[in-house]
Amino acid sequence: MNKQEKHQTIFHRYREVNGHEPVGTHEVVRWAVDEGLLDPPLVDPMKLLADEMSRALRAEMTVDPDGRRYRRNHCVSTHGTQTCWAEMLTAPRKHMVAAFNQRRKGIVADCVQLSIDVEAYNALDAGEPVQIPFDFTDDVLEAAAMRELDAAE
Repeated sequence: MNKQEKHQTIFHRYREVNGHEPVGTHEVVRWAVDEGLLDPPLVDPMKLLADEMSRALRAEMTVDPDGRRYRRNHCVSTHGTQTCWAEMLTAPRKHMVAAFNQRRKGIVADCVQLSIDVEAYNALDAGEPVQIPFDFTDDVLEAAAMRELDAAE
C-alpha cells in the first residue's frame, strides 16, 4: 500500500469509528497519530523552505499601468519534479506560454474530474440531478466587470 492509499484507508477508518459527518483532515491526522496509525514525518528543512517560497511567489501580485492586478511570478514544471519560476516582466516568452498552458491543462483536468464526480453523484442520488455548467464565459466577463467597477471607485 502506498502512502496515498494508506491515508485514504485511515480516513475511511476514522469515519467508521467516528461517524460520517464531514471532517477536516487536521482532525483525522490528530486521531491517526494518537491511534498510532501515522507517525509525524521528519521534515526536510530545504524542501519546507522551497515550498514556502513557492507559495509566496505564487501569491505575489502587482498592478499593471491599466490597473489590472496580476500574478507577478509564474512557474513551469519540468520533468515532473523541478519547478522553475520567473517574473512575468522578464521571463522568456517560451516560459510564459508554457506556464499559461500548464495552468490551463490543470483547469481542464479539474473540470473533467468534476464532471465525472457530478455524473457519479447523480447516478447514486435519487434526487434532482445536480447541474454544473462548464462554460465560464459569463463568469469571466462578470469578474472583469466587477474589477472595472472596483477600479472606478
